[in-house]
Amino acid sequence: MKTCHSTSRARRCRTELSSKTEQGYHKRFLKFLDEEATSRVDGYNEFYAQFGIFLKEGAALDFTHKDQIVKLLRYESSLTEKGKTTSLTDYVSRIRASKRKFIT
Repeated sequence: MKTCHSTSRARRCRTELSSKTEQGYHKRFLKFLDEEATSRVDGYNEFYAQFGIFLKEGAALDFTHKDQIVKLLRYESSLTEKGKTTSLTDYVSRIRASKRKFIT
């Protein structure tokens, strides 16, 4: 860890440490949500119904974690019950190979 002697350097060190800590929290929380989305689908869907708007915002604004956040988004599909959602990965897996080339 860096030793910070001057006031401005100490402030910069605290900022760097804070930024690294924040990045660590983001990664751990996104990993937790991904595990919940896979293992506790109903619980995650309840969470998504309340907080999905923030995940959508994060996908648009957080370029560092965009790929991880997009995996957490859910969409309605004509193959799911009304009000039920599906992940993009599940949706794409159901598409016939002939149509899949237009999506990727």
